[in-house]
Amino acid sequence: MPSGIDNLRNLCYLDLGYNALTGSVPSTIGNMSSLTYLNLGYNNLTGSVPSTIGNMRSLSYLNLGWNTLTGSIPSTIGDMSSLTTLDLGSNFISAIPETLGGLLNLRNLYLNNNSLSGSIPDSITTLVNLQALDLNSNLLSHTIPGSIGSLTNLQSLSLHNNNLSGSIPDSISELVPLISLWLYNNSLSGSIPDSISKLVNLGWLLVGHNRLTGRIPPTISSLTRLFFLNVSGNNLSGQLPTAMGSLTGLYLLDVSGNNLTGQLPPAMGSFFGLILLNISDTAITCPRNNSSCVVPQTTLSALCKNCPSFCSTCRKPPPAPPSPYPPPSSPSLPSPSISTPLSPSQQPPSTTISTPSPPPPSQTTMSSSQSEGGLSVGAIAGIAAAGGVAILGLLLLGLMVFKRRRTKGAATKRRTGVDVRGKDLAMENALQEPVLPEEPYTSE
Repeated sequence: MPSGIDNLRNLCYLDLGYNALTGSVPSTIGNMSSLTYLNLGYNNLTGSVPSTIGNMRSLSYLNLGWNTLTGSIPSTIGDMSSLTTLDLGSNFISAIPETLGGLLNLRNLYLNNNSLSGSIPDSITTLVNLQALDLNSNLLSHTIPGSIGSLTNLQSLSLHNNNLSGSIPDSISELVPLISLWLYNNSLSGSIPDSISKLVNLGWLLVGHNRLTGRIPPTISSLTRLFFLNVSGNNLSGQLPTAMGSLTGLYLLDVSGNNLTGQLPPAMGSFFGLILLNISDTAITCPRNNSSCVVPQTTLSALCKNCPSFCSTCRKPPPAPPSPYPPPSSPSLPSPSISTPLSPSQQPPSTTISTPSPPPPSQTTMSSSQSEGGLSVGAIAGIAAAGGVAILGLLLLGLMVFKRRRTKGAATKRRTGVDVRGKDLAMENALQEPVLPEEPYTSE
């Protein structure tokens, strides 16, 4: 740590976490009596926690976690009466002093991943304002103290990865606010207490890999907020309680490695959030008939992996109903709603749309039947021929009129000697009777 930092007597907030600080925590740190927040976590500090730290009686937050501190927690820590959070996790601390029980304002205590051995001190159970207690991954042995039920504000209890033995104390059911209970990887014996049903706020119940016996209590169905349940690797026997079908919020259910028998409750088909289901190394069988089971793809995958019969009895939710509007190229009536079928009196009248039969294979080429534009070649030829006939008729009519006028004009000229067409003889040459071709007119 920087030298001379302890001279900042009026400093209230000091955060040096997540650096690469080395060396030891100086004993003079106790002189910073005005500090209320001290974070030295996630560094490379060594040595022991100095006893002078007890002089920091205004401190409410102390984090020395994730270093390589050794030795025991000094007994003077009990003098830090303002502490609400104490984090000494992930070090090599070997002992918890009894004086820790004097921190009556403590709410969060993290002593995980250390070298703590022996039993859980009873002094911890006097910290009645504790909300989080984490002693996981140590060398703690003996039993869980029955007095732990006095921590009635506790929301998180993590005692996993230790050598704890004995039974789960019945008094644990007094921890009504408890949300997570992590007791796995110990040597706990006995049964899961029926009174655990009182923990109605429990979301995580992880008691796997112990030596628990007996059955899974049917009262577990009261834990309706449970979404992680792991009882794997024990000696539990009997059947899965049918009442477990009420735990519809489960994401993870692991009962593997037990002596469980019977059938998987069919109601698990309605566990819409289920992601992992493990019933391996048990004698649990799968439901044979569950026609009402409708589950999403994630749940169906979890069930099919361990219980293939669910794949034949369960089904995915139906797809969204089709649009009531037909596509532009399909002139059909709108489909009624799937959920509200029409009565016979409401059915629309049947409408028959005639559809031309497909042409025989010999007439399917475009050149012999029709063009891409939709009109046949024959129709186009007919239109051209009709146009030619009309033009020819107009020419013949004009010729007849011209002949009649010319005959009348010639007679007048013979009588009067005057050309009725005027004096422009050039026009006479222009209006000479055309010579028609000898061959008849044909349309190209």
